Amino acid sequence: MKSFIAGVFVGGALAVVPVVFLVLPDVRENHREIGRNDGAIEAKWEIASRLAGALGTDVDPSEPHEVLYDVKAARVVIVERGGVKTLRLIR
Repeated sequence: MKSFIAGVFVGGALAVVPVVFLVLPDVRENHREIGRNDGAIEAKWEIASRLAGALGTDVDPSEPHEVLYDVKAARVVIVERGGVKTLRLIR
């Protein structure tokens, strides 16, 4: 019985070795990229939220505009009115 239990422990330890050396490095690298992407999205969302409070959201979606970027459910656009370009948020 002792040899069976020892065999189970040795087999379990040997099964962990490929996971540690082959799978975990890829997961760690992918995790860093996901973190960078989440940070970029969060920063764009924060900027868009502040734009709404500072510059407003008074833009008609059919009005001619240039899209600066899209994030989540919002779109930051450049609108020209009377020769002055300004940023607006379309939700």
